[in-house]
Amino acid sequence: RISLIDSKNVVEIIPEKEFFDQPLTNLNFRIIKSIRVVKGKGELIKIIERGQKFWLTVFDNLPELALIIDEEGIIVSCNKPFSSVFNKHPRELIGKKAKEIINFNFIHNFDTKNLPDYLEEEYDGKYFYITTTKFNFENRLNILLFFKDITEYKKIKEHLFQKDKYT
Repeated sequence: RISLIDSKNVVEIIPEKEFFDQPLTNLNFRIIKSIRVVKGKGELIKIIERGQKFWLTVFDNLPELALIIDEEGIIVSCNKPFSSVFNKHPRELIGKKAKEIINFNFIHNFDTKNLPDYLEEEYDGKYFYITTTKFNFENRLNILLFFKDITEYKKIKEHLFQKDKYT
């Protein structure tokens, strides 16, 4: 068990298993670092850091390009495969308006109320199948976008279509 106290009272006693199961954010980490911990501060910080490292490792190793934007179209997060398309580190894109960086039609016509679950778009000579999922985090609407490169699939499909046309 990890006991956290503020200047007056015990705030919470959190078993490690329960704490690790909860979604962790940088905000939580900053709050916990600022609270005086009676017992297990080092353990608590290790648990938080492990959770953050695990999340970032998974996110950065997804086979698709991943982007999270808020309801105003501001980049909240992106994985390394996404940021590498723009020759940037993910930290360089966070906080920027997506439409200033990404030249996709749906970003320029961004409407959270009419956002489709999936769409196809062409960007820089490549075709992408994009899936969208809305979720709330800290009382804000966010949209998770996965971009799958389907350029080869489209080329093969077109080749087979042309072949069938001439047979």
